[in-house]
Amino acid sequence: MKTSLCLAGVLTAAVSFGAAEKSLCVVHRGWGLAMPENTMIAFERCWDAGLLPEADARVSTDGVLFAFHDPTYGKRPLKAFSWAEVRAIDVGAMKGPQWAGKGIRAPTWDEIFAALAKDPKREILMDHKDAPMKGLYEAAKRHGVERQVWWCAGSIDAATKWKKLVPDGKALAWVRFGRSWKPVDYADKARLAEIDSFVAGQVRDWEKKGFGGADVVELIVNVNVKDPSVAAPSLPVVADAVRRIRKAGRKACVLVWAESADSVASYRSVEAACRPDCYGTDYPLKLLEFLGK
Repeated sequence: MKTSLCLAGVLTAAVSFGAAEKSLCVVHRGWGLAMPENTMIAFERCWDAGLLPEADARVSTDGVLFAFHDPTYGKRPLKAFSWAEVRAIDVGAMKGPQWAGKGIRAPTWDEIFAALAKDPKREILMDHKDAPMKGLYEAAKRHGVERQVWWCAGSIDAATKWKKLVPDGKALAWVRFGRSWKPVDYADKARLAEIDSFVAGQVRDWEKKGFGGADVVELIVNVNVKDPSVAAPSLPVVADAVRRIRKAGRKACVLVWAESADSVASYRSVEAACRPDCYGTDYPLKLLEFLGK
């Protein structure tokens, strides 16, 4: 196994598995579950590792664009918070007492874009929640980093709209693993069949539209840590989706979901089934271990 770093328009981590090269390795939440989520310290850690952080784009009631993973805080939706209320949240304490009281707060997208502007090799995956696309674009453009930003959403149409604003920009569209985000019970055969049907249908629908403006299509995959040959969606469905995505000239990414990403065996199982172009994770150290770094 040969490991290397590559710069091919984006900051990436790459590794060779025979003929397969991994690029654009995405870390969900900034630095996964290991650090306070959607925070500058998480993004900096991810950039230092040569990986691509993901962050969620939200907007306060008074129009401030900010990053915050969870859609609610306490019992209130984030979209009901003013910026002063958001900024008062101790995001570090949300992760655990070891992070509390350290001044870790939700960053504005202006702060994130300013950090990108310090190094043209840095990039970020901007996962759209409720912030206006035009406002995000204008903020990125003010800092001169719109080409360092990956648009990210569960929609190929949104990717197309982003490309109209940034014709030479980049976009990722993700396919959710079913109609519900609830944890997968691998003994529930009906749920597993529903997930397979949903994912296969979504990919075929997007295929008919040429996958829109998406450069990368991400599949969210749960792997059974007790038996990594079992996944939801199933590995044959994932492999077929990867084939269709590549046939359209796009790259296929697999986000190994939740706790299943905390096992190197999960990545190996996916790799053996379909050799995706890139991976996403909530456990970056396990991904790096898999990549041989």
